[in-house]
Amino acid sequence: MTPEQVALVQTSFAKVAPVADQAAQIFYDRLFAVAPQVRSLFPNDMTEQRRKLMATLAVVVNGLDKRRWGQIPEYKSDSWYAETATQVYRPDIYLKAAKQLIAEGKAKQEDFPWDSDGYRAPTNEFIDDLTYDARKPNDYLESLAIGLKQDQQVDGAKIVSK
Repeated sequence: MTPEQVALVQTSFAKVAPVADQAAQIFYDRLFAVAPQVRSLFPNDMTEQRRKLMATLAVVVNGLDKRRWGQIPEYKSDSWYAETATQVYRPDIYLKAAKQLIAEGKAKQEDFPWDSDGYRAPTNEFIDDLTYDARKPNDYLESLAIGLKQDQQVDGAKIVSK
């Protein structure tokens, strides 16, 4: 995304913040209208689910200008990236949905990677042709000419060594 696109998304999302619960309600109403079969995967009282949706979106939107190319203000370990990913990527939800699809006869058991830990094999199919292994994101970040390195952090508008 260009800086202008990031600013546009962040400005637009800031306008939604005052009516976050209503926006989430509209989202889930539409989701359940389009895919009524997924309604049973959610609690009857959607208050907390709506709050979580908007909180997750806020993290993503507010991080658009920080997370790319390692621009987190300080070095984070590979385990930090893994923990952060598991807060966003919820394989338990996908597996529950997969089981429901199988039970309803809409999918086959072999259609799903039951033994997967959620990580794909390392790949170099990105535009930069560098190998990315999600289990070792710092190796990728270190291979880039830009971005924070292990001994660096952001201090104000400057990058400094620890």
